Amino acid sequence: MSNEAPSSQPKADSHSHRWWGVVVMAIAGFTLGADLYMLPALLPSLAKELQIQLTTAGQMLTLYAAISAVAAPVLVVMFRQANRRTLLIISISALVLTNLLVALIPGAAGFALTRVLAALAGAVLGPIRTAAAGGLAPKGMQTRAIAIATAGQSAALVVGAPVGLWVAGDYGWRVAFAGAAGVSLLALIGVFVFIPSMPSTSKATLGQQLSVLKNRKVLLVLVSNAASLCGIFVLLTFLRPVLAQITTLGPTASSSVFATYGVAGMAGNALAGWAGGRLSSTRVMLGGLVLAGLALIGISVLFLWPPSPVSTALVLLLVVLWGGGAWAFYSMQFSRLVELAPTAPAAAVSWASPASFVGISLGATLGGLTLQHGSAGLLGAAAGLCFLVGAGCVLATTLEPQARLALSSQEPGN
Repeated sequence: MSNEAPSSQPKADSHSHRWWGVVVMAIAGFTLGADLYMLPALLPSLAKELQIQLTTAGQMLTLYAAISAVAAPVLVVMFRQANRRTLLIISISALVLTNLLVALIPGAAGFALTRVLAALAGAVLGPIRTAAAGGLAPKGMQTRAIAIATAGQSAALVVGAPVGLWVAGDYGWRVAFAGAAGVSLLALIGVFVFIPSMPSTSKATLGQQLSVLKNRKVLLVLVSNAASLCGIFVLLTFLRPVLAQITTLGPTASSSVFATYGVAGMAGNALAGWAGGRLSSTRVMLGGLVLAGLALIGISVLFLWPPSPVSTALVLLLVVLWGGGAWAFYSMQFSRLVELAPTAPAAAVSWASPASFVGISLGATLGGLTLQHGSAGLLGAAAGLCFLVGAGCVLATTLEPQARLALSSQEPGN
């Protein structure tokens, strides 16, 4: 989710040194993903200790995402001339501190405060780490480097959620966040060792960031992004209560479903890259959204029968289709944004991160309302409808006349 174009190549000691820096950016992505994806798995134990309702605990995720959505574009512009290495050190240090505070500050208000601080740190780290990865890569390999950095966040769902759930079960959910602080500290050490000084050449103003939204097709893709993330977190936030009603998995075994989703997402990401060279980005995006949407609706259908080994196997299959389709769309949307805004690709891509956080915030809220005023059986259907709305937006980009971009000055990095 890069929010600024990579700058000119930094001076690094060697070819391998640069790639180690890219790996460090993947670890930084893992820390971001752990903060985001570990929380849904820990909600029941968190809500119990803090003595709040499950839906109220889910709003902690809404708080994190909403603040990140608002702060990301503003902070990128505020710090556009800052050295990227400096921003990496500050934002990762903030993540170390906030996750340690989770282990120390009692009460729901204290936990909410840590989510605010983590959201501000993530709003800076998210775009900077991908921009840094692209800047570290040798010429012609920026795309591969950014993919590696992004894979770290995907890996957090594969490893972070199950391990966090296991640690929380044996030692408490606060210890899980302390572990996340340890991973953040590893990323921070990596920045000091492998990341050189990276002065930014970006001069984009907030007005230039906003002007790209005059392109209606770009806006439609961003809405589809928000809709898909909304769909993901409608169910992912409250996945454990759903699994308890339609599978024979126990609380600990249910962590395997989070891992299954993450592995499927990584596979969908890779498959989209392969298909992107053979099919149009629009077809890949539509296929991913429709596949994920139908799979999620299928999860709601399973509530018509009592839990059994068969329903458990079907849930795992549907989760694979959901994860694969969702992440195939997500990875391909960046190519589509660049296609739709050839004169300002960096500005178009910069809005993907805020759109994602808007979707996460809405998803956690919608999921909580569905669970509070409806039932767990409706969560999959609500999530699936979000994906189908996203598919409609992507389809509309093939029908809508493309709006003309009117940038006051050329976007940096083009």
